[in-house]
Amino acid sequence: MSILFFQNFIAERPTDGKFTQCCHKGKVILTQIPYPPYLKNLISNPQDKLHNNFMKNIRSYNSAVAFASMGAKISELTGSGPYCFKVHGQIYHRTSNLYPPSNALPTYAQLYVLDTTQAIDKRIHHPANSKCNKDIMKQLDQLIRQINPYALSFKTLGEVHQSALELATTSNTKLPTINMIFKGDRSSDRRRYNLPSMDDVAMIFNNEDGEPPFKRDIKVYPKSNDNDLIILNVLSPNLDPMVYPILFPHGEPGWSPNMIADNSD
Repeated sequence: MSILFFQNFIAERPTDGKFTQCCHKGKVILTQIPYPPYLKNLISNPQDKLHNNFMKNIRSYNSAVAFASMGAKISELTGSGPYCFKVHGQIYHRTSNLYPPSNALPTYAQLYVLDTTQAIDKRIHHPANSKCNKDIMKQLDQLIRQINPYALSFKTLGEVHQSALELATTSNTKLPTINMIFKGDRSSDRRRYNLPSMDDVAMIFNNEDGEPPFKRDIKVYPKSNDNDLIILNVLSPNLDPMVYPILFPHGEPGWSPNMIADNSD
């Protein structure tokens, strides 16, 4: 199954059949990674008894298992026709630190620190997911935890922090500063069949000595006393896979200014 995004209509296709703005006449080639069979079946098989529920609530399912959110001031339009909305001002994308502020419920990436049962319970009882099927939510959670490097990264950060906390408590020492850096220069050759790994996406540091040997995009702490929200750069290759895991279940990097083009011709 291939998922393609075009900013042109088919009738606008040039005589050579290749668009310029979206893929530079075919020179920008995206990674071809097989789409998970479970998701493919939910989306494309009307005979599946859960197909209709998934398709009708696919935005809710995506948001439920996402690592970040899209936000904007929305103005609902009146009248009939396909659903659309009007945005006032800037669109922004946000993620958060590992644990929520005091007395706040965990959301987005914070749910991957919990076990599957706890995470599903919190997702399914959220008002926005009232029409979602619990079995689908369970399967999605388990699938993302297995194949998505962002889920593994947040889970690992939680384990590192817990181990450091236990060691500091038993040895009566100061808890080291722990943070996770998401890479902003994911420059592996996307023309090759490469499944992203945790090391491709993020690196965890348990001290403040030195800087990571790569361009950092996002820094996540176990917990912050300041504003818990972390703004994602619109040019970040981490934005698309963090906000739209249904489209990028393997954590494939999204668009960035450094995408590799095929200059063979």
